[in-house]
Amino acid sequence: MPVRRCRVRIGGIQEVDAEFDGAVGDVAHPSWRASAVGVYRLWRDAGFAVGALVTGIIADLINPAAAIWTVALLTAASGGVVAIRMRETHHAAIAAPSETAADHESG
Repeated sequence: MPVRRCRVRIGGIQEVDAEFDGAVGDVAHPSWRASAVGVYRLWRDAGFAVGALVTGIIADLINPAAAIWTVALLTAASGGVVAIRMRETHHAAIAAPSETAADHESG
């Protein structure tokens, strides 16, 4: 049987880094946009180091499954905070769709 080679691409934060920076920049007032992006990146980068240390400590003290569940719960909580606190900045993109030609013909 021939051996199939498959190329696996391992993603990471670099896959969505520009989108996250853009989202922070979109909601920040132009006068403090650079500061907002800088603070976001500081906490994001610090989160990598602190998250790795805390996950390792939880895995050692309890078990690896508890560490994974902790990461999952913190990720869900941060998504909830973003869903509640951040607002859409492109309102036209979420407006109701315009009427189509078929709507005019049936009326």
